[in-house]
Amino acid sequence: MGTQFGFTVSELIKSNRVTKESVSVIKTWQNEKYDETLPDDQIALFLIACKGDQELAKRAIETHISVKSVTPELFTGWNVNNENIKKILSVINLAVIPKQYLNSVIVIASFKDTDYLNFDFCSFCQLCLMTAEAILIDNPPEDIIIILDPRGVTFGHLMAIEMKVLKAFLEYAQDGIPLRIKAIHVLNSNYLVYAGYKMFQLFVNADEPVVINFHQEGESMEAFHELHVPKEYLPSDYDGDLDSSQEYHEQNVERLSLMQFHLSAIQKQFSCRHTNTNGEGYCDVD
Repeated sequence: MGTQFGFTVSELIKSNRVTKESVSVIKTWQNEKYDETLPDDQIALFLIACKGDQELAKRAIETHISVKSVTPELFTGWNVNNENIKKILSVINLAVIPKQYLNSVIVIASFKDTDYLNFDFCSFCQLCLMTAEAILIDNPPEDIIIILDPRGVTFGHLMAIEMKVLKAFLEYAQDGIPLRIKAIHVLNSNYLVYAGYKMFQLFVNADEPVVINFHQEGESMEAFHELHVPKEYLPSDYDGDLDSSQEYHEQNVERLSLMQFHLSAIQKQFSCRHTNTNGEGYCDVD
């Protein structure tokens, strides 16, 4: 069995989020181009993310398949019971706020263990991609707002970033996943955060750059609420009206556990297109 989304393409068509004709055009194109293809519900997600632009959706699907083919380490082990994922869950809080702000889902990432020796960047990227799939599984949002809180980041964390993985992750996040990023807010920014950003800039899509807002250490959350995200949509540890980010992190982990069958199906897509360092294909379906 394949993916198990909580919506149907017919529902998306009835709500005017996609058209039957657009889905058909993309389906015909990919049938001609690829041996393995995405199902209609995922095609619809790409069209929504690309605001109905068929050519943009095609390029996004090409990136989706390409990154999965050449960087399989990002798309294996998608299971909260996997040892690497369990470890990163003890290091990172990744909270998905259930209350949407202007049809945007808010995601907050922060450290709960700041020992860089416990931080595995590839596992962190895997967790982010799993969470993105969880956001998309039911009624897909218009876009997401990402809030990064790097309090406790050290030079050791930056050294743990693998450039190959970073390049593939950013390419996939910007252009290969059917989820638009509306804005990124980096709280508690300092010189190490800016040093890390220099690394990220190497792989940022210059054609359609995501808006990144840096907020200095000690900056008032009241100003953040007024200018960016009202407190009604933020957890209590960010001076918001909702439950703590730890609570929403735990809800995210539980959701990932419940949708394991879907995650397994997603990670197996195009798995037989992987190539090794010699350019030879191999199949990874475990």
